[in-house]
Amino acid sequence: LGLISFVKIKKFCSFCMMLWACNGVLLILTGILISKVHNGLKSGLNILHDFDMIELLKNRQFQKLLAIVSIAGIISVVSGYGVNASLQYTYTQKEKQREAKLIEDFKKDYEKYEKVSIKVDDIEPFIGTNESPVHIVVFFDFNCGACHRAVSLLHEIALKYQSKVALYLRHFPLDGTCNRFIPRKKDGTSCRASLVAYSLYGKSEYINFVLQLMQYRGSINEEVIKEAIVNVHQDWADVEKKSYSPEVRKRLENDIALGGKLDISATPTIIINNTKLRPGIPPAYILEMAIKIEMAKRQ
Repeated sequence: LGLISFVKIKKFCSFCMMLWACNGVLLILTGILISKVHNGLKSGLNILHDFDMIELLKNRQFQKLLAIVSIAGIISVVSGYGVNASLQYTYTQKEKQREAKLIEDFKKDYEKYEKVSIKVDDIEPFIGTNESPVHIVVFFDFNCGACHRAVSLLHEIALKYQSKVALYLRHFPLDGTCNRFIPRKKDGTSCRASLVAYSLYGKSEYINFVLQLMQYRGSINEEVIKEAIVNVHQDWADVEKKSYSPEVRKRLENDIALGGKLDISATPTIIINNTKLRPGIPPAYILEMAIKIEMAKRQ
């Protein structure tokens, strides 16, 4: 630094020179300290060389000290484990009580939730079959972080109750670029993602494409969409061309029209057998409780 300052820049900074002087003194003091430590280590090694461990262990005072330290160590470990187990048990019990209360409240409120009329015969289930006794419809937006978590969670639950639950996806981009029910226009990426997804509709690649975007952390953009298409082994040029087709646009328009009719204003919005839940992501046990309530109705 001195070379750069004096030779290259040709400037003299009084503060820098004082700092370098202090660093020089510190370097000398550090050298002296290292020398002393080195001598101390040599002395310590000489003591260890002549040290008799057997004689030390025979010493009664040392035995008492060793016993006290050992007992104290055992008590500390046992006490720590006991406290940790006690806190964990208390936390688990409180969580169970909280979940039980939420489930009880949900049971009371479930029948009071808004009932809507929604058909699923115009769309293929994402998971399950049309004959499944419980139909879950979710309105989602590809650029909605909560939707990413909701669709992934619903996908897992639908797989768990595969013979009894069918999951249906309805695209509802929160972007006025394609959604007339949303006043604010954004960059149109959510609309593009839905159109690209619907260009794969009816193929297994549709499911894989949607899940890839749902598992993506961050904003969906054109590059992310293209990468997902490549990952599902589809030709981007063909998919892009089809995404502009009237058939694909009609599918998205139908979803948007249905969302507008049902007064969808936020995503994710989940509908279970015509019962519209509040927008957001309910915990998994709440969703499973709703499934069990609906299944009980059909017994």
